[in-house]
Amino acid sequence: MKEHATAIGLEIGGLTGVVYSPFSGNWRLSSDTDVNYMAELTWARTGTPHTASSPQ
Repeated sequence: MKEHATAIGLEIGGLTGVVYSPFSGNWRLSSDTDVNYMAELTWARTGTPHTASSPQ
């Protein structure tokens, strides 16, 4: 992911793992980023958080 992000001008600010429990139907945060995770991306030039409405 890092290579793809930097190729379009984004930097990874952090990764947080998430774990789903099918029994409770809930998600929880985890340090395990092997499968499910959330990433914080910022534009390298401006430091603006990347959202769906940010220019590509």
